[in-house]
Amino acid sequence: MASQSINLKSRLLNPYVVLAVWVLCTLQICISLSLAAPASYNNFLVFRGVFDHLFSSLPLYEAYPLEYGDLNHYGPVFGFIIAPFAVLPVWLLWCMCLSLSLYWAVRRLPLPVVLTTLILWLTLNDFYGACFKQQFNIAVAALVVGAFVMIEKRREGGAALFIVIGTFVKIYGIVGLAFFFFVRRKWRFIGYMALWSAVALLLPLLFVSPEYLWAQYQAWYVDIAQKNAEKSGSDCDREECIKGPAFNGFFFGLQVPHGRKANVKAKKPHCADKEHIAGTECRM
Repeated sequence: MASQSINLKSRLLNPYVVLAVWVLCTLQICISLSLAAPASYNNFLVFRGVFDHLFSSLPLYEAYPLEYGDLNHYGPVFGFIIAPFAVLPVWLLWCMCLSLSLYWAVRRLPLPVVLTTLILWLTLNDFYGACFKQQFNIAVAALVVGAFVMIEKRREGGAALFIVIGTFVKIYGIVGLAFFFFVRRKWRFIGYMALWSAVALLLPLLFVSPEYLWAQYQAWYVDIAQKNAEKSGSDCDREECIKGPAFNGFFFGLQVPHGRKANVKAKKPHCADKEHIAGTECRM
């Protein structure tokens, strides 16, 4: 009996067993989604829309109710990342890449195999829920963990690339900069951050005009500001709460597109007039 228990334990702690479980869970998700209505894989439709709209020079942050039932919140460079999956619209590949990317990142952590296997088991439930919704959050987690792994291996270029991808696609990836204190060759890391940031910022110019790209970055900033305002529960107008009307929609040179603002329901400011004039944050 004891030998059987030890044998079971050794199998569960086998990283290849965990890999098999992750792959089987991903396949089960894909089969379930293929039998469901399009609303079940709405997130993937949003992602594919970023590719279609970017390369057609259409607004990235407007509603497209005939294509999907949500808004895009991802940066313009995301159109390049989703491109292979949009050209071959088989979201089995998308879900599988999400699954394998996080598995790879965790397995590369500088920890004993037993611990990385336990981490994979403990995160399986959260992974399953996120993968069922085709969420890019899985890739963000993999990029952040992967950045730490690269820093530990003194591969500053790879670490900077992972952080830049996570940041320019979904701003949450910027948390990877918390690992800066563990970087041994800091100036080398800063140089790579500047290089990859420039590449990610300007890469869409290969296919779109500078005017279009600048307008999309403006719209993305407004979208992020709106999302933050909604999460904070503020009743103030997103521009006035964050910047104050004295800035007239400018923030480090970014002007709020008037067309984007028209799509937002008008709300009366909940802040005092003095606070608006000073441009300070609203008090709840």
